[in-house]
Amino acid sequence: MSVFAKINEDLSKVFKRILGTGPKSIKTCIVDDIVVVKFDWYDEEIIEVIESYDENISSVKNVIEDLFIISREEFKRVIENHLNIKVKKMYFDITHIEIDLEKIAVFLMEEKVMID
Repeated sequence: MSVFAKINEDLSKVFKRILGTGPKSIKTCIVDDIVVVKFDWYDEEIIEVIESYDENISSVKNVIEDLFIISREEFKRVIENHLNIKVKKMYFDITHIEIDLEKIAVFLMEEKVMID
């Protein structure tokens, strides 16, 4: 199994633990010291999870943002464990979450990633 497949599988496990379901697909790309992960969600499943979430959350965007903040250390750990390089910074695209269920996470690594 490639390092990309292992990263995708472990990130999916994090989502499954938190949301009860993983994304429809995950794709990981690496360029120098940048790791980009693209998540595509099932519309119906994520909406069901959101509907069961606390009523005080004002929007879908807030729910996704909260879930990402809760799990950011787990996401970083997955990337670091598979690449053996520390994550320097991490960004998550939550714009237009209400209408677009395709999202990305970007990990800036402390050094260039070399894949065998």
